[in-house]
Amino acid sequence: MSEMPWALFEVQEDFSLKPKRALDLELVQARFKPGATVIGKYKRSRSKPQHDLYWEILRRVVKGTGRWHAPEDLHEAIKLDLRMVTGLSMMNGEVRFIARSTSFTAMDDDEFQEFFQSAMQSIAEATGIDTDDLIAEIKGDERRAA
Repeated sequence: MSEMPWALFEVQEDFSLKPKRALDLELVQARFKPGATVIGKYKRSRSKPQHDLYWEILRRVVKGTGRWHAPEDLHEAIKLDLRMVTGLSMMNGEVRFIARSTSFTAMDDDEFQEFFQSAMQSIAEATGIDTDDLIAEIKGDERRAA
């Protein structure tokens, strides 16, 4: 069973919700009639700049240490280190653990903030890298590039 598509909405001055993108409006129009009652979950949208910062940190850690093949591998290692796992019961009864998602739809901004801080601590403990210094370096590079 696949997940229902998700849409982004912007809160208006009168607290009504307006679809953020044309795709979001299309998703609503395809599924609901005017006046329909819809159940939703309140989630604050994630910060794209922080998402980009996270992946740049991982890229630099991978490049600087050589311990992981790619940033995605480090990301999976962090999730496992932080025990962000779900037990999956296999057909033979064996239980295997898989890393949970940190996607924009799986984690809101508050959850990602907590994950980000824990991930920085995990990186620092595993590599000895001062992640605060690394973040300052990245932000300095971004200012110089602008």
